[in-house]
Amino acid sequence: MAVLGDLLVFVSDEELLALEPASGAEAWSIPLGDRPDCGPTGYPGRSDLATASVVCLQGAPEEREVVVVGPDGAVSGPRTLDPADTRRYGAARPGPDGTVLRARRVGDISAVDLGDAVCSPAGDCSGTVESGREIMLRAEDAVTGAERWSVTAPFVATPAGECNPWQAGAWGDVSDPGGGDPLQPDAFGARIGGDLVDLHGCGANASVTPDGELLPRAAAPGASGIIGLSTGGYLASGYDSTTDTVVYTAAGEVLETVAGYAVEADVVDGSGLLLSWDEEAPGVHAYEPDGTPRWDAREPDAFQFAAEVGETAVVLAAGGEVRGLDVATGDRRWTLDIASGSDGESDDRFLFQAFTDGRHALLLLHNETGRFDLVSLDAVSGDLAWDVPIADVLGPVQDASLVAVGGRLLAVTQGSVRGLG
Repeated sequence: MAVLGDLLVFVSDEELLALEPASGAEAWSIPLGDRPDCGPTGYPGRSDLATASVVCLQGAPEEREVVVVGPDGAVSGPRTLDPADTRRYGAARPGPDGTVLRARRVGDISAVDLGDAVCSPAGDCSGTVESGREIMLRAEDAVTGAERWSVTAPFVATPAGECNPWQAGAWGDVSDPGGGDPLQPDAFGARIGGDLVDLHGCGANASVTPDGELLPRAAAPGASGIIGLSTGGYLASGYDSTTDTVVYTAAGEVLETVAGYAVEADVVDGSGLLLSWDEEAPGVHAYEPDGTPRWDAREPDAFQFAAEVGETAVVLAAGGEVRGLDVATGDRRWTLDIASGSDGESDDRFLFQAFTDGRHALLLLHNETGRFDLVSLDAVSGDLAWDVPIADVLGPVQDASLVAVGGRLLAVTQGSVRGLG
């Protein structure tokens, strides 16, 4: 699914549908051909769903067409993709900013050095693949077919588990270079969002902006990632506090390197404050969006940055506490104990998604047993509004994802969309 303007857009029964979030009414629909593939799309709580346009591929492999759909449902004339381009540049996928993306491995197979990497038939892997072939990523204008940019991502020494095809995925219709071998040094895929193309797989350790700027990650493949910021830049960080975080501008230029694991809040209604957790300096460390230090706070057990709402940074801490920190100084403004949970049992709960109306923070939390709860609190005072199991809100539906569109909160399942307020 995607958020196109103020509409929720998704593919259903070979149509691209757009829904009004306030009423659930169909704003428009676009008929699609065989095997439709539209994007960039994402998953609520896991990626940014916003996009300026939706690119849709349709038709059989040798007769594939592409159209671009704008926020008002206007559709470009279909362009037939040249099969020769698929052979030359790789399979086509919908890209950001009205592009079609293609990618393939380049270079001689002699560049591959498996090192001490081994994988069992079941896919259990150990060791490191030392070198391999590069990935060439190409963006072409979806309407005209003209090349906008191309970049080549170098191969980086990679844990063997990232070279397992079940872990790495595939790019489009890329052939299986290993003939079923669980160790495939050419295996790679990508998560394509409106603000970033995130390459993953064997030796893939970079992301690419919609303008074609290559952003290297901060740690080894599989141990780091890059996220887009509300201010338009990017963060490259490891998944623990032992790796420094690199702050990039929207143009892909390095602004600063921040110690430890730095993140922006899950939902931002403020300045775009960055919080960092550093193994060498316990506590919470705040930075401006450009990486300039702002303050340090003695909050050694705080571990998730849920929301920045006005002048309050809402963080989760071990032991079942939610805390409000002053955005300007780091002083603790309030503490809310939610350890008991909706079932009355004491446990740690972890952030899955967060939302705000500019005053309140709505947190979707889960615990180690898999239970999900919705917690609403006043970000200014720290007062709890309510804390309920998600089943009390959604009924028997347990696989719903929440998404905010046009100021409305929607619950989306595989077969339905439901307005919550």
